[in-house]
Amino acid sequence: MSWETIADLPENWPTLVSTEVDSLAEAWETTYQTLKDTTTVQIFNERLRREWSIETGIIERLYTIDEGTTRLLIEQGIDAALITSGSTNRPAGEVIQIIKAQREALDGLYDFIARDGSLSVHYIRTLHQVLLKNEKYVEAVDQLGNIGITPLIKGDWRKQPSRTERFDGTLSEYCSPEQIQSEMDRLVQLHQVHMAQGVSPQVEAAWLHHRFTQIHPFQDGNGRMARSLATLVLLKARRFPLVVRRGQRNEYLEALKEADAGELSQLVRFFDLIEKRAYIQALDLSEDVLHTRETVFELVDTIAAKYRERQQTRYDRVFDVALLLRDTAQRLFEDYAVQIQQRFQRIGIPIATRVTISNDENIYWYQSDIIDTAKDLGGYFVNLTRPRLWVRLRLKDESRITPADAEIVVSLHYLGKENRGVMIATAFLNILHVPDDAGKVEDELADTRGFRETHTIVTDGFTFAHTDTGRSEQRKREFREWLEQAVAVGLAEWQKQL
Repeated sequence: MSWETIADLPENWPTLVSTEVDSLAEAWETTYQTLKDTTTVQIFNERLRREWSIETGIIERLYTIDEGTTRLLIEQGIDAALITSGSTNRPAGEVIQIIKAQREALDGLYDFIARDGSLSVHYIRTLHQVLLKNEKYVEAVDQLGNIGITPLIKGDWRKQPSRTERFDGTLSEYCSPEQIQSEMDRLVQLHQVHMAQGVSPQVEAAWLHHRFTQIHPFQDGNGRMARSLATLVLLKARRFPLVVRRGQRNEYLEALKEADAGELSQLVRFFDLIEKRAYIQALDLSEDVLHTRETVFELVDTIAAKYRERQQTRYDRVFDVALLLRDTAQRLFEDYAVQIQQRFQRIGIPIATRVTISNDENIYWYQSDIIDTAKDLGGYFVNLTRPRLWVRLRLKDESRITPADAEIVVSLHYLGKENRGVMIATAFLNILHVPDDAGKVEDELADTRGFRETHTIVTDGFTFAHTDTGRSEQRKREFREWLEQAVAVGLAEWQKQL
């Protein structure tokens, strides 16, 4: 496949924007103003920077570090003494030097933003020098296909043609060395136009990342540079750095493959997912103070701040959004219930359907299922002490032909220990294995008469915030699309049990 000049943003780029991430960003900005000087937030940001510095090299398979050692490095610092024998595939000292250079490059991005710098080709070349400062050689293939080691060029464009093997086995060519300078000039120029136009940060980050990889201007380090440039865009918009973790590598490559084919939406969604999880972790931070490090007067100020926060009602507006989404889920489930029951009746199978919503008497149902689902979705803290809602679609085989009944449940609950004005919706499927006479009590939980299997049927929760009250119709549409996908997954999972 021959190389072609990079393409500008697609005309439909506004449709790629996720208001969910924007809502979380607004909610975090409010919270951050309260927590920004706390040790908790400082530790969170430092660990996120360490994780970025480590994972960006692992994604490129520059080195390997096992999960346990990675966690130690994130929590305790980038130190060779923490890397034990057998936990990496290269000498510990070499790995640490590479990671430290990557950390220096990330810190440079923050400094660049603080100085209100504007992206330029010169800055890109300088960033490459910093990122690869502790690497001397790179693996190369000559014209005869022989693999060897060659000195690494830092901060300058590659001098030789470059190509890569695509997913289907065909070869794809990158920009020729003679055209790199003009293409990089075009890349930066288009980026500046996008910034002036107010293109959404996650869309611009995905575009800049992908187009940079298409040019592939450097001899080595292009993947790390692409993630650095995407991170630069996000940081400029007061977002979190783009941490692509090793377990996301296949999803990441698949999104880049779709972008190669002209479809940028999957890469934008992938970046959204990364940012969304960072915001969920940040909003889940506790405001617990370290009493041993604070004076009495600082404690008094903290207590006063808590009183002021309790007097504010803006965070509680998120529950109004939750009620709108609950009603949306109820209407969708009721539509499905009628259609499902009619279809089964036409073929002579007596499947009864029923939709139930939570109330004061049954709200405690599904607590363990909600917590288990949260663990599947990254382990965020489920706040069961604050008001919450759930909606259930029950599918019951009155003939007992099928081995198990099913119920699809969507839960809407507060996220985190503190009330940040952010809630999350999750969905799960229960396969109900009940004795024949259990149907006499229609709403009885299956585990009181038999047992149930719980399956998480979403890959990510649907988050919403108190700031969404002004865009409720849009959030309802997005929520309905999310829930429709969850129902489809849930029914497919039930089908496997039949």
